[in-house]
Amino acid sequence: MTSTLLITIAVVLTLFFSLVPLFVLPRSFRAPYVVMLGVLGVGTYFEGVWMERWGWAAARSESLQEFSARLEKLPMVIGQWEGHDEEQDADSFRASHCDKAKSRSYRLKGTNKVVNLYLVSGKARHVTWHTPDWCYRASGYEMQGTPDSHLLKVDMGPNVPEPDALTTVFAKNQTDGMHQLRIFWCFSDDGVWKGPSDPKGMYKQRPALYKVYLITEFQGDNDDKDSNPCVEFARELFPVLNQVLFPKMQSKAVDATAAAKAAT
Repeated sequence: MTSTLLITIAVVLTLFFSLVPLFVLPRSFRAPYVVMLGVLGVGTYFEGVWMERWGWAAARSESLQEFSARLEKLPMVIGQWEGHDEEQDADSFRASHCDKAKSRSYRLKGTNKVVNLYLVSGKARHVTWHTPDWCYRASGYEMQGTPDSHLLKVDMGPNVPEPDALTTVFAKNQTDGMHQLRIFWCFSDDGVWKGPSDPKGMYKQRPALYKVYLITEFQGDNDDKDSNPCVEFARELFPVLNQVLFPKMQSKAVDATAAAKAAT
C-alpha cells in the first residue's frame, strides 16, 4: 500500500466516525458537536500548514534546498579577508532545527583584525527563533544592552538598500577573564538584509530564510561599533553574499546596468 492510499483511508475513516454521532446524538447536542468539529478541522488545517504536512506546502521546501545548497558557494577569500572554517557544535545546531550553516573566521590580510561569520539557512520559524539575544544568553553570556539598529554603509548596487543589522554586546566572565563580543545580525530571503525587532512577525511563514552573524571579540572599553572590524568586513561581505545567495537578483541588476549604459 502506498502512503497516499493509507492517508486516504485514514481520512475517510476519520470523517465517517466523526459524522456518526450526528445521527445518534440528541438534537440539542448536534449544533455544539458540529461547531467542535469545525474548530478541530480548522485547527488541524492550519497546524498542517505551519508544520508543512500537506503536499502542496511541503513542496515549498524545494526553495529551502536551493537556499541551503548555495551556502557551499561562499568563497574562502572575500576581498582582502581570508577565511578559515570553524568547528560547529553539532548538538546545538541540531536543536535549532535549521537546515544548514557555515561557521568561519575571516582575517584581514596583514592585520590582527578577525571577524567570525555564522551564516544559516532554514525555515523562517526556526531561523528567527534562535537569535543571539536568546542563544548567547542560554550559553551564559549577559546581554549588555537592548539590540539597536545599525545601518551598514555598503555599496549593494542599483536599487538595493544598505544592510540594516541589529547589534549589541554580550559578556561572559570566564576563568581567563571577561569575554566581550560585539555581534551584528540580520536576515534576508530576497537580497535585502534587515534586522527587524520582530523577525518572527516580519518573516512569518517564509519557506526559506538566511541569517548572518558577524562577531568580534574586544577587551575592556575598546568597543566602537562604527569602527568595529565587522563593519569593515561587511563592506566586502554583503555584495558577495548577494552574488552567491541570490543569483537571480544579480542577473537582473546586471541587465539593468547594461540597459542604463545603453540608454546614455
